Amino acid sequence: MIAQKAETLLAYEELLYVIAEFFKPPIYKFYKELDYEGIERLLKSIGYDEQVTWPKPSSYEDLQYMYMRCFVGPDHLTSPPVESLYKRWTTDSTAQVSFASEAGYLYGDSALHMEHLYEVNGLEIPAFYSRIPDHLTLLLEFAAYLIELDQYSALKNFIHEHLDWLPALRTQLAAIKDSHFYVCIINILIDVLTLLENEVEGRE
Repeated sequence: MIAQKAETLLAYEELLYVIAEFFKPPIYKFYKELDYEGIERLLKSIGYDEQVTWPKPSSYEDLQYMYMRCFVGPDHLTSPPVESLYKRWTTDSTAQVSFASEAGYLYGDSALHMEHLYEVNGLEIPAFYSRIPDHLTLLLEFAAYLIELDQYSALKNFIHEHLDWLPALRTQLAAIKDSHFYVCIINILIDVLTLLENEVEGRE
């Protein structure tokens, strides 16, 4: 039973790393090596019972197009997967900026907290994410890192504090043309995180 649970947690760790890759700017190697059946096997191993119907990109260029439509723009509505954009910029009542209590701005409290978490854990934020340390890719990689360390209490807190905005991301993505692929990934991710919280319940 203990070995089975260990295998399940390893599957969660691998899943989080795999899903994190989807939110990086797509490269050809990622497209060619996408293993949908492998992802489905990992999902099954954690008790994910939903039937996944993948709205697969038809080509590498199609994946690039969908990524640009959803996350980059610049000539249309986008939903960048960055936590600060979906939350109040800061809870600091002394902040001297007009948008302090508003959402939609980069480098808010969540970004500062992620910088802190990386620093205290001796991790380095990649240069690409230096101004967006609360990008979804880094959040998922950090959650996987906590599984690797068996830091289950910290993991539960991290999910509640830093991954609670995903439904808002899903809602915004759903309003964007040709977003079905990424909406599918977000739906899977939300379900995986719910299962993961249940899996680590009671662990310390």
